[in-house]
Amino acid sequence: MRARMRAALLVMVGVGVVSPAARSEPPTPDQFHSAEGLLGALEDAGREISTLQAGVRYIRRMVLQGDEQTREGRLFFEQSPREDGARPARRFAVEFETLYVGGRRERDRQAWVFDGRWLIERRPDQKQYVARELAPTGEEIDPLRLGEGPMPIPIGQREADVLARFDAALVNPHNGLESESGSVQEFVADTWQLRLTPREAFAEESEFAEVRLWYDRESLLPRLAKTIDRDGDEAFVMLVALRVNQPIDTGVFVTKPPGKDWDVQIEEYRGR
Repeated sequence: MRARMRAALLVMVGVGVVSPAARSEPPTPDQFHSAEGLLGALEDAGREISTLQAGVRYIRRMVLQGDEQTREGRLFFEQSPREDGARPARRFAVEFETLYVGGRRERDRQAWVFDGRWLIERRPDQKQYVARELAPTGEEIDPLRLGEGPMPIPIGQREADVLARFDAALVNPHNGLESESGSVQEFVADTWQLRLTPREAFAEESEFAEVRLWYDRESLLPRLAKTIDRDGDEAFVMLVALRVNQPIDTGVFVTKPPGKDWDVQIEEYRGR
């Protein structure tokens, strides 16, 4: 379950940021007629985001087990430019407070922090801390790149990176949600939807058979992400009450081990 959570937490930060060259005349939202046009606009829009905060609802449906779990909490994202003009330094954190299983509501606190090299998992109620090194010393991976992060958060990523790994289609916002509730249908009514399927060369290494991403039609801010993995299990990430370019308490990004009473596990880099 934790491995699947990690696989879903690092796609969740997925499409729409930073390109070194600005586009001369980006299209307005009502001009999008293709996935490529939307991806380009998302990349441009992402350049203006230095921080993002949102309420998050994370739903996982395990098909074989017939089980559904929902977690609620907060998402924090930050990016800052580098002096050499390379890809901005980016990190994110997700803090969950509540778990819903089988109609029951439970307090189940856990936090995930990823800085490009270390993925930190903290469970304060059990005093458990696990640090997993996902890149060797001196290197890092993009915590927002589709397929490399632990949860599908639909921000970040260059158009070229997405199209190199996925076939992309611009589809009706209700497509793929036919069996969902009316509240979900209403939630995506004024959005653009991208449907991404792994290209043949990337299919074997991808954990996902399909990724769907929804963005607000006017602001192009992320609204919803849905993934279907190879086993048919589904994950949804819903973002609400987004705040952009507002100060974030840096404490949410702390990666150091907590106090001495905690069970601390350090897993060093072992290769991709």
